[in-house]
Amino acid sequence: MGETMRLYKIFEVKPDGRIMNLFHGFNGSREVKIGVEYKNEDKLIRDGGNNNYYKSGIHAHYSPEFSKKWLKRFDSTNRKIFEIEGFVRENKATSDGKVALCSGMIIIKEYKG
Repeated sequence: MGETMRLYKIFEVKPDGRIMNLFHGFNGSREVKIGVEYKNEDKLIRDGGNNNYYKSGIHAHYSPEFSKKWLKRFDSTNRKIFEIEGFVRENKATSDGKVALCSGMIIIKEYKG
């Protein structure tokens, strides 16, 4: 499955406390839960920045500082950073080593740093 690492990922938190993946879901739902293992569905996808295709993966950040910078891109206040245990497959080629593509993840807790 890949090297296991502590990583950081941004999720949407609904007013009722449900945690939602930002863009793509698992098994037909964007809702995710702490402590549950989620696995990537391997497929070819297109990068939004340069139109290149790459093998899909659960995107996560190596540092909370990078997640905080990314969080500023969203105008919504319902986005939060969570610590995850990620099964790193590789770095995302277009991310300068800041974004991991994971074959799976487990959400540990909300990041409070």
